[in-house]
Amino acid sequence: MVKNFVTDEDLKTYYPRMDKIYPSGETSHEKSRMQAFDLLLDDLRFRDIDARRLHHPIDLNYPATSTDAHINMLPFTKTADYTSEYVEGLQGFKRFVVVITAATTPTVISYNIKFQGSNDDDLAEANWEDIGDYDLTATGQTTVVMQTEYFYYRYVLTIGAGGSITYTVGLYETYIDRLIVLKAFQLIFNNLRAERGDVWDMRYEQAITDYEMVMETAKYHVDTDEDTVPDETEDTGTGEIRFMR
Repeated sequence: MVKNFVTDEDLKTYYPRMDKIYPSGETSHEKSRMQAFDLLLDDLRFRDIDARRLHHPIDLNYPATSTDAHINMLPFTKTADYTSEYVEGLQGFKRFVVVITAATTPTVISYNIKFQGSNDDDLAEANWEDIGDYDLTATGQTTVVMQTEYFYYRYVLTIGAGGSITYTVGLYETYIDRLIVLKAFQLIFNNLRAERGDVWDMRYEQAITDYEMVMETAKYHVDTDEDTVPDETEDTGTGEIRFMR
C-alpha cells in the first residue's frame, strides 16, 4: 500500500529555500504534500496501476534468516538495549521509518536508534557502518532518507533507564517519494507563477516533465505474490504494472 512519508525537509533537498515560500498564513507545505499524494493515487488508478501492491517495506524486525510466517509490520517491545538481526536490502529502498506505538518515559534520556549498513558477504565478521542515529522522544513516526545503499541493514536501539518501547522499523522504496515531491512542486509553483516564462512557470513546467519521466521509466517492486515481502523477482517498470481488480 502506497504511503506518504514526504516532509518539507524532502522538498528542501531539491530547493533549499522552500521554507521561504510558504502559502500565506501557513508555516509548512503540508497541504500541498497531502494534495500531491491524493493526485498521485488518482494518477496511478488512471494508469491501471494498483497502489495496494506497491510500496511494501523491508521489515527490519523480520530477519533474513527467519522461516516464520511474516506479519507486516512486526512490532517489537523492548525494555533494554537491542541490536537487531540483519535484513537484506534492495535497490531503491532508502527511507527508514520508525513508528512508536507505545513508550514509557525513561528517568535519564529517551530512546535512540542507530541504523547501520554492510556490504560484507560474511555477516559473522561484517564491518557495520553507521548510517545515522536519531533520538526517539515520543510516540509517533520518525523517518529519514539515507544517501548510500548497502546489501545488508540492521539497527541498534538504546533505551534509557526504566524505558519500555513498542515499535516497528521499515525500509521503504523512495521512487514514490520522488513522485509525491514532483507533484507537490507542480501545485506550489503553479500558485506562484505570474506569467508564462517567469522563474516559477519554468519550475512548474520542469516539475511536470520530471514527474512524467519518473512515472514512465522508474522500476518498482510490486507484491505480485501478495506476501507483503518485497524481493528481487517482483521488480517491474511502472508502465508495465497492470494489476487492478
